[in-house]
Amino acid sequence: MEIQIIQPTPKKVVQTDTNNQAGVDLYGYIKHRKVEGVKIEVMSDSGCHQTLEIGKDGSFSGVIFLPIGWHKLTFKAIQEGITIKQSQIDQVGVGEIFVTAGQSNSANHGYPCQETTSGNVMALGLEGWQVANDPQPIATGEGGTPWPLLGDQLSQKLSRPIGFVSVGWGGDSDTSVAAIDQRWSLFAIRGSLKTTPA
Repeated sequence: MEIQIIQPTPKKVVQTDTNNQAGVDLYGYIKHRKVEGVKIEVMSDSGCHQTLEIGKDGSFSGVIFLPIGWHKLTFKAIQEGITIKQSQIDQVGVGEIFVTAGQSNSANHGYPCQETTSGNVMALGLEGWQVANDPQPIATGEGGTPWPLLGDQLSQKLSRPIGFVSVGWGGDSDTSVAAIDQRWSLFAIRGSLKTTPA
């Protein structure tokens, strides 16, 4: 038997709501010959808990509400009260997400490259979330940006994880909103940044 977790991914940051929490999407499936009577229990190291039903195709989905901070999630497959398999996702964050746009320095055309030192700053790229060291994913250049240093300062001031989505494009004019909107739509980050309402 195997538990395949699709969401959340490691290092993911979810935008907090006005209640200082966020709904984190849970999605995955189990590979097992018989899924009848099996449930998925999701528990965080902060004490939050959610039980998910498994469909006939082995898939499960739901939402778990987590407070601000970093969380480790444990997924347990339970059958007749017995844990038959478990898997973990480390470092799922609830904090603040910033979408940055512009040209030159915002788009990896600065110098030198910067690195985050707090361990609390992540960046969303085409392959998921990663530590927000330069160069930033999605943006066009291979150099530096101010975002790792800004992220460390924001994390210290706000006491929460910080996520960046950098869609800067070298050579863009300050008024090229259409190009920025096109990249936003192409990358489909609307779904990635969604916060489920309470």
